[in-house]
Order: sequence, then structure tokens, then C-alpha cells
Amino acid sequence: MALIAAIMGQYKEYPRPAQNARMEGTGELFFVLDHSGDIVSRELRKSSGHELLDKEILDLLDRVGQFPRFPEGIDAPRLEIVVPIQFSL
Repeated sequence: MALIAAIMGQYKEYPRPAQNARMEGTGELFFVLDHSGDIVSRELRKSSGHELLDKEILDLLDRVGQFPRFPEGIDAPRLEIVVPIQFSL
């Protein structure tokens, strides 16, 4: 899970218009990965309270594109992941 969070952190962006408008909030992103690291599905589980930040939360996975293959020892065909994404000034 730490690897997934680290990868997402590299691609997270705080939209300039949201910063200028002093928008802050935390949304909750749910997504499913298959064994090869492909993103199978995604949804916003909890809104940040701002449409612009919610869009950024979903766009984040587009920038990531694909995660690494599951390491040896993880035999599950899929992983369901819930991650809070926070925006604060």
C-alpha cells in the first residue's frame, strides 16, 4: 500500500484555480487493480466538497496509467483500494 501511495503522490497535482480560490478538502478514491497493475475500475467514494478537486482526484489515475505488477506472494487476482486524497494550502 505504501508503494501505491508513493506512486500516486508523484502524480498528484493541486489545480492552480483551486489554489487561487483557496479550495481545500479531502476526497476518497476507490479503485480496483488487476494482477498486472492495470486499473480495472475507479470511482469517487467521497467528494472533497469541490467539483474541481473531485475531477483532479479521478484524473490522478489517468496520469498514473498503470501500477507495478503485484509482488510475489500476492495471489489475489484483484486488489480493491480506498485512498483518501487531501488538498490543503
